[in-house]
Amino acid sequence: MDFWLVSALLTFVAILIVMLPLTRKEVVSAAQGEEDRSVYIQQLKEIDSDLARGLLDEQSAAQARLEISRRILKNDRRMTDAASNDNANSNDAEKKYLFSAGARWVTILVLLFIPIVSWGVYATIGTPDLPSQPLVDRKGNTIQDKSAVELIAQAEAHLANAPDDGRGWAILAPIYMRLGRVDDAINAYRKALELLGKDVDRLIGLGEALTIKANGQITPEALALFEEAGTVAPADVRPPLMKARALLQAGKRDDAIDVLQIILNTSPEDALWRADIEQTIANLKAGKGPTAPPAQSSRPAEQPRGPTAEDVEAAASLDEQGRKDMIRSMVDGLAERLRENPTDVEGWERLLRAYVVLGEQDKVNEALRNAANALPENDMRRLTDTATQLGIDATGVLK
Repeated sequence: MDFWLVSALLTFVAILIVMLPLTRKEVVSAAQGEEDRSVYIQQLKEIDSDLARGLLDEQSAAQARLEISRRILKNDRRMTDAASNDNANSNDAEKKYLFSAGARWVTILVLLFIPIVSWGVYATIGTPDLPSQPLVDRKGNTIQDKSAVELIAQAEAHLANAPDDGRGWAILAPIYMRLGRVDDAINAYRKALELLGKDVDRLIGLGEALTIKANGQITPEALALFEEAGTVAPADVRPPLMKARALLQAGKRDDAIDVLQIILNTSPEDALWRADIEQTIANLKAGKGPTAPPAQSSRPAEQPRGPTAEDVEAAASLDEQGRKDMIRSMVDGLAERLRENPTDVEGWERLLRAYVVLGEQDKVNEALRNAANALPENDMRRLTDTATQLGIDATGVLK
C-alpha cells in the first residue's frame, strides 16, 4: 500500500510540474524583442570566437548558429505580431498563452493517459513486493569478479558462433599477444584482415606476431606485411623501421642506414623517436651495435596501441557480460604504457575517452593529474581541450 501511495504522489507532482507551462503567458513587447535580438546577435559572435579558439568544431558551430537563427526568426515574428496590435492596446505589449487551447488539452489528456496505462501494466506484470538484494549478494555476479581467462573464453565462444565478426577478432588479437598466445594472435589477425580488410595496425600486428614466433627474425611474410602497411599508411614510421631491422638481420648495414636516414629526413623535428634513430645511425656508421634499431623505436611513443572510441564501441559486439572487462584489459594496457612513456599526449587522450566510456570519474581525474605532471605546456593545453569536449572540467580537477 505504501508503494502505491508514494507512486501516486510522485506521479501527481510530476504531472503538475509538466502542466505549469500550460498556464503561463508570455509578454511580447517591442523593447523586450529588441533586447532579445541583441542577445542572440551577441551569441552568434561568441560562437565565431569559440570556433576561432578551437573550443568548438565546425559541425557544432553550425548547429549552434542554426538554433540561434531560429530563435531570431521566432523573436522577429513575435515583434511583428506585437507591433500589429499597437492600435488595439494602450501599451506596446500583448499577453497570450504559450500554447494554444488545442495543444493544452492534448497535453493534459496525454499526461493523464500515461500514468493510468503505466499503473495498469505494472499492476499486471510488475513485482513491487520483490525484496531488495544487498550489495554483498550482487557483488558475486558482477562482471568485474570474472577472471580474464573466463572472459576470453566467453569471447571465444561468441566468435565460435559468429566467426564472421571481424571486429571481435581484431579486439582479441592484441589481447592474445599480451598473454603470449602468439599462435592464437596470428590466427586472430589473419581473420580480422580477411573480414575487415587492410589496416596498418592489423598488418603490423600480424607481422610482429610472425616475427615473435620466429624468435625475433623478420620472416619474408612478415616483411611483406610491413611493406604493405607502409603502402596503406605512408606517414606511419613503424613499417620502415621494421624494414631497417630486416635489412640489418640480412647483413645489409648500408641499406639499413639509408632507410633510417629517410625516416629522419621525413620526421617532425619534435618526434620522440628521433634521438634513438640518430644514435642507431651513429653506431652503425661507427661499425658497432646495435644490429637492429632499438626495439622501442619499432612502435613510436606517439602511436601507442590502446582502445580508441571505435574499439570501445566495437566491444559491444562481443558477449554482453564480457565486454566491459575486455575494454578494461585494453585500458589497463594503455595505462601501463603511459606510465613508461608519460609524454604521449595522444595516449592520454585515448585513456580519457576510455575512462569516460567506462564512467570512471576518479580514474579520469587521476589521469589528468598524472598527465599534468608529465606533459609540456602545449600538450597539456591540447589534453585540456580534449577533456572539455568530453564534458570534463579539467580546470577544476587540476586546481
